[in-house]
Amino acid sequence: MMKETLCFRKEKVPENLDAIVIGSGIGGMTAAATLAKLGKRVLVLEQHDQAGGCCHTFTEKGFEFDVGLHYIGQLHENSLFKLVMDQITEGQVQFVELDKHIDTIVIGSGEKSRKYTIYSGKTEMEEHLKEQFPDDTKAVEEFFKIMKMSARNTHLLAALKLIPQWMALFLLKSGIANLYSSIFRLVGTNATAVADSLTSNKDLHIIFYYLFYGVPPKESSCVINALLLHHYKRGAYYPKGGASEIPFHITKVIQKFGGRVLVRAPTAMHENPRKSAVSQTSLSGINT
Repeated sequence: MMKETLCFRKEKVPENLDAIVIGSGIGGMTAAATLAKLGKRVLVLEQHDQAGGCCHTFTEKGFEFDVGLHYIGQLHENSLFKLVMDQITEGQVQFVELDKHIDTIVIGSGEKSRKYTIYSGKTEMEEHLKEQFPDDTKAVEEFFKIMKMSARNTHLLAALKLIPQWMALFLLKSGIANLYSSIFRLVGTNATAVADSLTSNKDLHIIFYYLFYGVPPKESSCVINALLLHHYKRGAYYPKGGASEIPFHITKVIQKFGGRVLVRAPTAMHENPRKSAVSQTSLSGINT
């Protein structure tokens, strides 16, 4: 169910703040909860009337709807992601695993429509696709190799951010990085190009990249798209009670250490600082 939230008012701003987070999307809430668990007093400001970004919900005619969250992967026991979720919510959010059949994709309409189903599972996802595309089993195998390689080597991309820029550019432009892992080459290759190289079956192209993050496959990295599908190989999960349970329990962690999450909050980022209630009241005298 939707949870009651506190609207911004001067008297609701805690004193002696250590940090202010502008925006209560899952990234901002995670940062705030992490700081709170380190003993910091954090204020989260949100312009909307609910906290949580794409995790918030709304009601219409007695029904509750999620605005963004569909299902989440990588929440199997002892997974890193489950550990993170348990930390920022102190283990208060319960996740229910969905059936193996997690998605149905319908291409076309009417009598010419084609229906395909997506299964989760370490081996079931790949095998089920092969059953539906018996003439393209090699393409499916190659795509799943890309998925596996991407999942195992993503940390190498992050490592480039930890070394001097000149060194990272040298490793990439000289081709040395490609000798170490093909992820450096594939991350700059768009998803459409990779799909075209694997098969001419347009329906299978859609299956490979039906999960996307707002950027069309011809403009997005094949690694990102592959990781999106790989995310559900170990199952798909939904938060018990709805998506709003996530920001609700993160808010409790922030409040536990003296912080607060305030909605309907005007911020200096979007208004004239001289007119902004935040800049005139809550930001005055705060050490950030």
